[in-house]
Amino acid sequence: MSVEALWTLEFANHAGYGGGVVIFESGRIFGGDTSFYWTGTYSIKDGAITGKIDVNRHSPVMQSLLGRDSYSLELAGQLNDQEMELNGSILGEENSPHLVAILKRKAELP
Repeated sequence: MSVEALWTLEFANHAGYGGGVVIFESGRIFGGDTSFYWTGTYSIKDGAITGKIDVNRHSPVMQSLLGRDSYSLELAGQLNDQEMELNGSILGEENSPHLVAILKRKAELP
């Protein structure tokens, strides 16, 4: 099962919710929303997907759900070819705020 595609995502935690788009391609992740852009890497093993994403602010429009303008996010969940739920937290912070992201496959890569 290939995850390589354009996905939409909705994410939420206790501070609110948001949405954006993300591309999984050859072990790399690219995406963003109204105020942040995301770059990172992912891997797949035994039906699970894990990733590390660097999140950086590009616009002051929206507040960060994790309270920062720049951070690294760890994500993990079960691999699915049409819809995935990933759980995330700030890399290296034991008591990091938690984030849940629901991803939906929208388009194949050219």
